[in-house]
Amino acid sequence: MSDRWYVLQTKPNKEKIVLNQLMNQQIQVYFPQIRVKPLSPRGRKIIPYFPEYIFLAGQLDTLSISTRWLVGAKGLVYIGGEIAWIPDLILERIRENVDTWNLSMENKHTPYKKGDIVEIVEGPFAKYSAIFDTEISGTERAKVLLQLMGDQNIRIELPINFIKYDKNH
Repeated sequence: MSDRWYVLQTKPNKEKIVLNQLMNQQIQVYFPQIRVKPLSPRGRKIIPYFPEYIFLAGQLDTLSISTRWLVGAKGLVYIGGEIAWIPDLILERIRENVDTWNLSMENKHTPYKKGDIVEIVEGPFAKYSAIFDTEISGTERAKVLLQLMGDQNIRIELPINFIKYDKNH
């Protein structure tokens, strides 16, 4: 009989501890994680795709014994009174979705660099030019320097979609 993929439930935030124990037992595991834009600079940039769940492959009798005493694990997932297994095709689709998501997040950076001249296209400062300063992490907002009078710049914060490259500069 070939190896099947099963689902192991963990206690909240114990996935890494359980993963280490499984890998020490040389059990094949898959713990899908996705990149996110944290709400605060100290927030996590990678989170579980399925919090509290880990996929593992092997023979059911071996896995049942191997997972019984894991610190941080609740146990294998049951559906209808039987231990649930995941078809390879479903796991493959999950991998594809996670990979696609992570790739999109890697490419989801503002095109602006500090010092770029931008035009404000919406809001109370629409039609003004400004100097791009920084993107505010996790907020889809930016800080720009707005020149109002003479050489005096004021820093304002606005949604990133309120600015575009200034075609006049």
